[in-house]
Amino acid sequence: MAGPWRGKAPGNTDEEKEHKLANQGTASLGKISPGGGAAFPTTMDAPKLLHPVSAATIERLTGLKLPSDTANTRGNTWSAHTYNIAYSDEIGHFENCLTLDAAFNCAVSTEGDGTPDQDDDSNFCVPAEDSLLVKINGCFDSDEDFDGQSYRNDWPGTNPNAKQDAKSHPTAVQFTSPLIKGKTNYSNVVFEADLPRIEASDSQSNPPFCNRTTGANCVNPPAGAAFYPFFTTRIDHGKCTWQEGGNYIPGTVNHFGGNSTAAFGPLLLTPYQVPITGTNPNGISFRYNNFQNDLGGNPCPAKTGHGGPH
Repeated sequence: MAGPWRGKAPGNTDEEKEHKLANQGTASLGKISPGGGAAFPTTMDAPKLLHPVSAATIERLTGLKLPSDTANTRGNTWSAHTYNIAYSDEIGHFENCLTLDAAFNCAVSTEGDGTPDQDDDSNFCVPAEDSLLVKINGCFDSDEDFDGQSYRNDWPGTNPNAKQDAKSHPTAVQFTSPLIKGKTNYSNVVFEADLPRIEASDSQSNPPFCNRTTGANCVNPPAGAAFYPFFTTRIDHGKCTWQEGGNYIPGTVNHFGGNSTAAFGPLLLTPYQVPITGTNPNGISFRYNNFQNDLGGNPCPAKTGHGGPH
């Protein structure tokens, strides 16, 4: 899940070693041979090696007419997300375990008959005694069936009763919009969640799997999740602040639809650079890897002044 800014909110995939391209104007299209002889398109302009390439630039330089749902995206090399300047929160890496074995893997799960499944996030566990506060075992592998704490109504603002919510949930993460050189707000904000990528057959254990070519069975929230967090805004001591959680955080000003489906918007089709072949002479492949909601502006600008955001 990724959020703001165009400048661009949560994702949880191994492909989030993010090397993003952003739509920042025109560029020239060149070709690089990656050692094997096959050339693929990239953006070249001395003295810098790699420059952003926009969908409009791809159309202009290749003659391709991109599908309408790529209009606001940018070309990617290999990452799932498409954002540039961003706040990103990777979730889906914690589940409880009743008993750990000597190798710190889960031996007795909290689900079903206690036998850990492959999708139980049952590896890379830490014992309860390592916790400084809540003494529970926890495992940090990928939660491939979306049923761990990250995907439950355990987030701040998920209980409409404010008093009960405060008793059982932490305070929401809050942050202000970034500034360019500490002085200028970004003009646009985009919410983005890479759920299609982690709902594919190589990442999710719950069929039906997301078809990243057609968009079929790509859903938000993911199958198995009781909840998926999203971003809202509040005014805190006179400044606009972003916050993460549910729809009922006290003081919320903008709810962005009140749920993750509305907040993160429709599927986004992204062009990727691939080797040029006889069957793909343009070196471009398309994938649905994200839901994206372009807000068409910055609804929560940071206060500006000496020293940056206030």
